[in-house]
Amino acid sequence: MKNTLLALCLFGLFSSSLRAQQIPDFTLTDVNGQSHSLYADYLDQGKAVFISLFSTWNPFDPDFVESGIMDEFQATYGTHAQVIAIETDPNATMEDLLGTGQNNQSGYDFVTGHDYVIINDTTGSIIDLYGQSYYPWMIVVCPDGTAYTADPTTPDFIADPEVFYAFFESADDIADKVFEHCGLDFDRSQIKGYVYNDISSDCDPAGESGVSQIMATITGPSSTFTRVSGNDGRFQKFVVDEGTYTVEVTPPNALWSVCDNPQSYTFGPDPDSVMMDFGLQANQSCAFMNADISAPFLIRCFDNNVYVNYCNEGTVAAEDVTVEVTLDNAMLVNSIDPAPTSQNGLTYTFDLGTMDIFECGDIVFNITVDCEAELGALQCYSVSVGASNDCNNTLFPDPEECQEIVGSYDPNDKRAYPFQEGDDYTIEPNETIKYMVRFQNTGTFMAFNVEVIDTISPHMDLASLRMGTSSHDYEIFIDEDRALHVLYEDIMLPDSFSNEPASHGFFTYYLDQNVDLPLGTQIENEAAIYFDFNDPVITNTTVHTVSLPVSTTTPLQPDELEFSTIPNPASTTVQVRLDETVSAGIYTILDVGGKKALEAPFQNSNFTIEVDALPKGMYLLQVIAADGQSGVRKLMVE
Repeated sequence: MKNTLLALCLFGLFSSSLRAQQIPDFTLTDVNGQSHSLYADYLDQGKAVFISLFSTWNPFDPDFVESGIMDEFQATYGTHAQVIAIETDPNATMEDLLGTGQNNQSGYDFVTGHDYVIINDTTGSIIDLYGQSYYPWMIVVCPDGTAYTADPTTPDFIADPEVFYAFFESADDIADKVFEHCGLDFDRSQIKGYVYNDISSDCDPAGESGVSQIMATITGPSSTFTRVSGNDGRFQKFVVDEGTYTVEVTPPNALWSVCDNPQSYTFGPDPDSVMMDFGLQANQSCAFMNADISAPFLIRCFDNNVYVNYCNEGTVAAEDVTVEVTLDNAMLVNSIDPAPTSQNGLTYTFDLGTMDIFECGDIVFNITVDCEAELGALQCYSVSVGASNDCNNTLFPDPEECQEIVGSYDPNDKRAYPFQEGDDYTIEPNETIKYMVRFQNTGTFMAFNVEVIDTISPHMDLASLRMGTSSHDYEIFIDEDRALHVLYEDIMLPDSFSNEPASHGFFTYYLDQNVDLPLGTQIENEAAIYFDFNDPVITNTTVHTVSLPVSTTTPLQPDELEFSTIPNPASTTVQVRLDETVSAGIYTILDVGGKKALEAPFQNSNFTIEVDALPKGMYLLQVIAADGQSGVRKLMVE
């Protein structure tokens, strides 16, 4: 489904103070001539109401309507709730709603094919009644009259920006909000979860604080889902069918265990709801410092930022925390926030004192890449972090990142680390992948919200997700399609014309492969970046091929894998013949400089390689069997 992340738009009308906590009533006639009273026809009947206040001249309103989410919600939950879409501009005509009027510049038909209530309020009464000041404006109204939307400093609406901005990917997302605020369960069974720091070690969440970014895996009768706890420790509720579901939480590291983990629940045919609490309990009493470092780009002769993030993921407060950051020689420092305690050459030391359990911090280096630096040259930077009460009581290194110096770049892209030129990477089995998504507002106006949707390959262990550095504060969640959603709400990202340096953003994350992927497995990844209402920007696709390390040494040892190549020299194809005990593996052809020319898996002791596309010359052919045996032969292509 098309993303429908809506953002507050600067289509201001005016605001007025309202009167009471209960939303005011209205009675209006729809486009078919039928009358609708908010209370008498819906709220008093026990129905919740989802209201969309829109205008046909607003270029962003068609996106939400076209997504079909309101149609889906009406069709699925219409016995318990009602969608009412109101064109609130009194100057709008019926022709505008049908897409043929002069005030509808998009030409979009807001009426045809929709079964929910559509009203053209030519009196302007809704604007006066609700103090509408922006388009579009979404409201969830409960049967008792309480309404959830933006917080316009008036008493009638209870603040919920997710409703106001319409952060909905499906009808179930709206249903979740109605359940959250109104208690209506829509005759569907639901699982909710809470992860907390069980300081008292009694498996009781009372009085304990929630823990964010803890992964939970939910296994049901027909599928497996992954959830991640939010800032309050709760992971997203989701709707389930009849059957038994098991929820298992992954602790942040080996210092922690999880109380009452896993938990199972069996749902019958009648709607039901279960809340599962998972307490993190300490296995050892020590600090565990973790850090990450990233720069979205290194542009020669321009200012760039290097971001450092550090956290205490241990079971006690970290004492005497020290962070050391080492930069490369072409990275000229302009400013550092916060200021370092000391400097020794290119290494900067930060003495940060005591950090609580799960407390995190950030350091930002503003640098200029030396104008004399060579384009394409790699610059490497690293961070180390430790505390006096770490488990190993030493300052241990965290990731190093290297990337090339550029003069120009694609501002919205995807890359992986360790960095390899281009989008094609090789990776060893069971090796962790670090991804970075970079984005820039290249439009002509500020982006109020940015959302990145990054669907994770089925070859990756989604429960191993660990977020790294980010340019701005964010929230994340994972949907049923294995899509990671990174939401920058109220980011207010300026456009590149008004403020180029501040128009950029990025984030990084880490994932483990599924255990022992077959050689030759390809792991593909791309992301979709949404700036407010605009169509998504699709990044490049990164491709990782699972491979054993390639050796370019030519001397053969007696115990190496024996094979023959026929013919050799070859012009079109070469037949590789191995011992019949070898049935699978991967082959690699390298030129004399050690650069990879071809690589692919094989599934038979005899296989054919097409070499007609290779330039004439000498190559090295390395064959690696699935059991790790390898052999190398010279190969001539003529």
